[in-house]
Amino acid sequence: MKEENCTDMHIVRRSEWSLYRAADGLPALPLPTDYMVYTHTFGTACFDRDSCVSIIREIQNYHMAKAFNYSEIGYNFLIGGDGIVYEGRGWHTKGVFKADIHRDGIGVAFIGKLSSEGDCNGFTYAAAASAHKLLNCAIGNGFLRTQNQSGSVLPLLINPSLKEYILNPAALRCTVLIS
Repeated sequence: MKEENCTDMHIVRRSEWSLYRAADGLPALPLPTDYMVYTHTFGTACFDRDSCVSIIREIQNYHMAKAFNYSEIGYNFLIGGDGIVYEGRGWHTKGVFKADIHRDGIGVAFIGKLSSEGDCNGFTYAAAASAHKLLNCAIGNGFLRTQNQSGSVLPLLINPSLKEYILNPAALRCTVLIS
């Protein structure tokens, strides 16, 4: 998927990874939105397309199971440790993430877990750089306001440990060992 102003990145469409047909009747996300919410999946990291697709399918099944009973994966986008971006619900559909808060934002999940101890399980320079490009893509396409009603210049709700790296990927200070 190439969105206008997103020429420097590739987004893997949901139809390329999902085993299920997209759910009908999901609520539309009013665009532009004021929020881009970044989180991580708290699970296993991935560093190539095949392993990322496998993990995303597990997340999708988990989200659609009786525990959550979502009709689709909750995130709008997911980012693998190799920097590949995967479409979940996409730009135009409300996400369900972070305990159902921020439903009017664009939810982006890093596949893996970033701990407060600096463990970068899946959070790599490539992932941070893709998150930064996705942010610019959202702004460039008018999906994300650059100034919201409260006057914020950068309308992000981000785990504080992720914010610096998304805004400046070169600041990433952790090492990932891939076996």
